[in-house]
Amino acid sequence: MKRSSLMLAALAAVLFVPAAAAVPAHAGVVPGVGAVPNVQYVAPANHVVKVADTDRDPQKWTWVPEQVTVKVGDTVTWDMTGAQVAHTATADNASWDSGYMNPGAKWTHTFTAAGDVPYHCTPHPWKKGVIHVTP
Repeated sequence: MKRSSLMLAALAAVLFVPAAAAVPAHAGVVPGVGAVPNVQYVAPANHVVKVADTDRDPQKWTWVPEQVTVKVGDTVTWDMTGAQVAHTATADNASWDSGYMNPGAKWTHTFTAAGDVPYHCTPHPWKKGVIHVTP
């Protein structure tokens, strides 16, 4: 009887020990349940465009900078601090328009779709800029 108990114990060890060793330590963890993902949150950025309208020749007035690259979700603020006259920031496709901004005013727009967005100043249509929106 003692001999058959020893044989049964040896057989159990041969069958169960390798099976237990083959189970990875994380086998009971279900991905997405109770696990904290390694994700970094990047806050949207705010970009500033100013107006350069101090030259006596209005044809030389410009946006500074004339081109801005942003990501979807970023904002652009048009800052009229130092401006001499009112200006607008108006998308060429009419999807947004600041309306007239008097000297010292600020206007902000959030970009929600990727693509290039050319814009201009309505009373000074030669004053153009482009917002490049990347995904």
